[in-house]
Amino acid sequence: TFTKEGNSFAGWNTQADGKGKTYKPGEKFTIGGANVTLYAVWNPKATTHSPGTGESALPLATAFSAMILSAIAVAAIIMRRRRRA
Repeated sequence: TFTKEGNSFAGWNTQADGKGKTYKPGEKFTIGGANVTLYAVWNPKATTHSPGTGESALPLATAFSAMILSAIAVAAIIMRRRRRA
């Protein structure tokens, strides 16, 4: 069993960026005459929130991404309003 803290093993992919052929855990894969490199695919495990404990319900990366997207949206709204004025 493969492990990576905070993640669950989701299989293998033929490309490091995950855009290649994906093989699920337990799926058969035939290696032909050429060398093949497979990259592990990981999915972040969901976290639960325990009120009053200070624990986050979202992984830090997800929360940070949401914050950045919100900032971009606010900046776009401000720019539109300035152009109208």
